[in-house]
Amino acid sequence: MWFEILPSAAIITVALAIPIYATYGLHKLVLGNPYRRNMDERFDRVMYLRDRRLTYNPYILNLFLSSRMKISWDFRQNNVVAIMLQD
Repeated sequence: MWFEILPSAAIITVALAIPIYATYGLHKLVLGNPYRRNMDERFDRVMYLRDRRLTYNPYILNLFLSSRMKISWDFRQNNVVAIMLQD
């Protein structure tokens, strides 16, 4: 009957869904952030390197740093604590 395919379909659906949900935990474990930036194009890779150079954290996006800004960095927790304007 038609319902005999349900166990097979469920197994295939679960097998195809595992990598999608596993990458979330894997990125959280390896990168410290559950999301990965898209670096398919050269421009995206350059922007990733720029953000990493400016803020030491490539996941802070579109941050315009002027000469009046100072970043307070906490190396123990590996994140930016504060971005302050200098007078």
